[in-house]
Amino acid sequence: MAIEPGGPTAMLDAVYLAESKLRSARFERKAIVIISDGGDNASRLGKKWLSEITDATGGRTLTVDNRAKVPEAAATLSREMRNQYVLAYRPNVAG
Repeated sequence: MAIEPGGPTAMLDAVYLAESKLRSARFERKAIVIISDGGDNASRLGKKWLSEITDATGGRTLTVDNRAKVPEAAATLSREMRNQYVLAYRPNVAG
C-alpha cells in the first residue's frame, strides 16, 4: 500500500493530544513518535515547526527526503529509543 503525503495536517493538535495522554501512561519511559510530511496546515492551537517542538522537549527531528530511506530512518529511531538512559547523581550528605 502506497501512501502519498497531502491533505490537512493538524500536527500541533496531535502533539497536544498525545502529550495529554502520556500524563496517564502507566510506563515510566514515554515517547511521542510523529511520522509526517513535516507541515502543519490545520492546527487550531497555532503554528510551530516540528524541529522547534522536538528541540524544546529534548527530542530529535529525523528528516527523510526519499521514500527509499524510510526503513533506515525507522531502524535509527528504534535503536535510539532502545538505547536512551538517564544518569543521575545523589550526593551522600552526612548529617
